[in-house]
Amino acid sequence: MSKLVGNDYMRKTRIEQKLAELDTYLNELQLILPNPEDYTKNLVTRRAAEKTLELCIETVLDIANLIVSEENLGFPDDETHAIQLLSTSIIPEELAKQLLRMKGFRNILIHRYAAIQPELVISYLTDHIKDFSEFKQAITKYLQ
Repeated sequence: MSKLVGNDYMRKTRIEQKLAELDTYLNELQLILPNPEDYTKNLVTRRAAEKTLELCIETVLDIANLIVSEENLGFPDDETHAIQLLSTSIIPEELAKQLLRMKGFRNILIHRYAAIQPELVISYLTDHIKDFSEFKQAITKYLQ
């Protein structure tokens, strides 16, 4: 499916580097993954988990933008549009929907638009961590 050839090798390498970066952040999350009680009581654990989760989401968005650019899928207006463009042929639509929710959650983490609900963070750290692996798997398949 990928059109990355010749000079595009450097861009493919950049995507692979970003995937490795995502792996690093996911491994770090596994090391610091707090249980719900630690998350609410330990400020250092809470901030480390939130920041690392934010970095995971940012990396996914970076990869999405790189691929949209490489494949000439259009000119995304924003990160939401970049994910939507990927869902046309590269990632499953359901995964795209989950990534869009993560993007919204990332905005809360970064900008503190609303009070961060511990239950929501714990949900992303436990129930939705698999979404990152699913994304990585889809992108790896795309690169082959």
